Amino acid sequence: MLTENASHSFFFQTAKAAAIATLLCVCLAAGTAALARFIDFSATAVKIIGVAVKTLSLLLGALLSFRGEKGWLKGLIAGLLFSALTCFLFSAVSGTLAGVRVLFEILFGAAGGTVCGIIAAVSRSR
Repeated sequence: MLTENASHSFFFQTAKAAAIATLLCVCLAAGTAALARFIDFSATAVKIIGVAVKTLSLLLGALLSFRGEKGWLKGLIAGLLFSALTCFLFSAVSGTLAGVRVLFEILFGAAGGTVCGIIAAVSRSR
């Protein structure tokens, strides 16, 4: 039987990181959309800003949530959850669901989450 409390459990940390990253991503996307009303962004700039927002959100979610070991695995699962949640939310807002694009989003989330989980684990061990 495990004697760890809920805030230190593997699944709680993973879900917390995904929730923080999703909320932060939605807020930053809304801020970017508000800024786009005043500044004309090119299509390439919008894509780059979107990737930066998602990566920053995942990194901050991992840094604020992960404790202990297996940061890469926590990051992988949090990245998958984050990707699924953001794909669902942004598809619901836009009213469309792009099939192949969702697969790339989930793969990006898994890879980005893994890297962010490793960064969080290394920064916590120091």
